[in-house]
Amino acid sequence: MPSAVVHHTGLPWDGVERAYRGAWETAVADDEEWAALRRAAGVTHAVNRAWSWWGALAEATEAEWDDWGEAPARHLAGVLAADPAGAPGA
Repeated sequence: MPSAVVHHTGLPWDGVERAYRGAWETAVADDEEWAALRRAAGVTHAVNRAWSWWGALAEATEAEWDDWGEAPARHLAGVLAADPAGAPGA
């Protein structure tokens, strides 16, 4: 889900999620299933972002590590969040 974009732009989360969910309307049975899928996607997203940052930092300079080195751990911390997808207001 585009939760990071929504969070950083200040868009209203409910409208964005409703529009996004509409594309999955025939595949998702109910709110409980949607919530479970969203949590799973949030964990996958957090791990993927952490791995992407780790790769990006593989050949980073010390200064770049100082600027960006916390990114992998910050994204992995999303796995521990109550709502890993990071929905604003959730």
